[in-house]
Amino acid sequence: MKTSVSLYLDQRRALSNGRFPLKVRVYDPRTRRTKYYLLNRSLTEQEFAEINSVKPKKPFRDLKIEISSLLAHYFEKVKAITPFSFQRLEQELNLSKIDNNDVPAFLDYMAKEDERKGKLKNAKLYTSAKNSFLKYQRTFPSSKSSKLSFLIIDREWLEGYEGFMVNVLGLSWSTVGVYLRQLRTAWNKLSQNNPELKELYPF
Repeated sequence: MKTSVSLYLDQRRALSNGRFPLKVRVYDPRTRRTKYYLLNRSLTEQEFAEINSVKPKKPFRDLKIEISSLLAHYFEKVKAITPFSFQRLEQELNLSKIDNNDVPAFLDYMAKEDERKGKLKNAKLYTSAKNSFLKYQRTFPSSKSSKLSFLIIDREWLEGYEGFMVNVLGLSWSTVGVYLRQLRTAWNKLSQNNPELKELYPF
């Protein structure tokens, strides 16, 4: 039997928006293990039923196409792994390399990925952006600066960062904008497997 990949709506607990996290269910018949991976979507029961129907209603057709594309990504990764293992899958999906809440760690990861692809200039921008975020975070009391997490970055944090970089360190607005672009790109990538983070999007 082949490893199966399917959609799963986790209805154990609703999110703050009243929807439920959408996950990919991967079942390995060889080991009889099942694991679930978060997607960047949360749905109601009705929306989940619609995207699983053969002919969804018009308002749900684009949603079905989008989620089918995400599911196909997992199908491709699973199909390419022979023999299949969850460890290999998570390495391919970049789920086991970093602490997903740690901003510096994730920016380091993004920089290494760009270095691997030969995008050296963009890799350096990730490193410079990371250093600027850490400088600003160190201005907070020690109780808040022990770790820079995506979960503490909100609109207020971003506005404070901009003011500190421009008014205290003397950076230009364009440079600060570039650094925030790197952070936004990292946030978007990370939120693909974290619907909670997507809900907290501060940009």
